[in-house]
Amino acid sequence: MTIDAVGQVNSTNQSVQNNTISVEEFLNVFITQLNYQDPLNPVDNREFMAQIAQFSQLELERSTRDTLTELTQLSANTQSIGLIGKTVEAVFDNQKHVGEVTTLRFVQNTPLLTIKKEDGELVPDIKPSMISIVR
Repeated sequence: MTIDAVGQVNSTNQSVQNNTISVEEFLNVFITQLNYQDPLNPVDNREFMAQIAQFSQLELERSTRDTLTELTQLSANTQSIGLIGKTVEAVFDNQKHVGEVTTLRFVQNTPLLTIKKEDGELVPDIKPSMISIVR
């Protein structure tokens, strides 16, 4: 997970989620193991309990990661809202723009700011990472 300066959270949750199994899938594999074990040489119960404990820990870590990602996104959005009315300096299209942040909109959870320059020109779609100075 990378965090944009003052703003956007770019999460890799989609790729992580594609590489993980759900609780139901784990239980299906677990039950299949039980059904096909050799009755004359059963698997030790401690191994099954260790697998369940490991999976529970992974689920807890996944839940914690998701919660932290949501909190980071909320923090980034709050910081972006705090820029409204502030004078900022941003580099956009290889030009330095100085002006007051007049509006904020969110596109796919990405905060985009609009800067009103002293001459009245509006510069839209400024990402918080483009801002170098807040006055």
